[in-house]
Amino acid sequence: MRAERQPSHRIVRPGTPGDIPIVARLLARALEDDPLSRWWFPVASRRQAQVERLIASSAWDAYRRNDGIDIATDTAGVMTGAALWQSTQYPWRVGPSFEQRVQGWRMFGRRARMATEQAHAVAALHAPEHHWHLTSLGTRADMRGLHYGRELLEWGLERCHADRLPAHLETSNGDNVAFYEKFGFETTGVLDPPGGRPRTWAMRYEP
Repeated sequence: MRAERQPSHRIVRPGTPGDIPIVARLLARALEDDPLSRWWFPVASRRQAQVERLIASSAWDAYRRNDGIDIATDTAGVMTGAALWQSTQYPWRVGPSFEQRVQGWRMFGRRARMATEQAHAVAALHAPEHHWHLTSLGTRADMRGLHYGRELLEWGLERCHADRLPAHLETSNGDNVAFYEKFGFETTGVLDPPGGRPRTWAMRYEP
């Protein structure tokens, strides 16, 4: 377990199962207007709840894969941002399990098959290697510009250095590409899926 790091006015710490509901709510609000979120969940009135369920599931996966929840707080202990990482082994399972198919239908409905196709297509843009995968990163809207996102990303990349593993991520927000490039990420491929799905950038970091 990594120790907490405390810069001048913020703290980054590992998350616990008790943090997951708050993490899911925070990240759902941060990512509700992401291009991919808007495409997967087109009904605006239901989108935040749908994204929250998806992120909660991802957060549990991240927790089970060796401390993959990172949380930023202010010095009063109030959560300001979160990041989810998963330790991904290669080769990956070929095709989803029955449980994953059921979960996919619950999350995406009729678009579950397209979600699986998208995941496979994006995975093909990455090098087939053991890596840490950044699945979500976000901060509260009222905390934007205070560098909590930077702290979270640097904290996660320290894990990559300690484990001597590269990092992978995907983003469907073109504005995020330049942000990640500042930390050493490089674009490994760009996916323009059919059916109106948003363009997706796959990126890789070499520690």
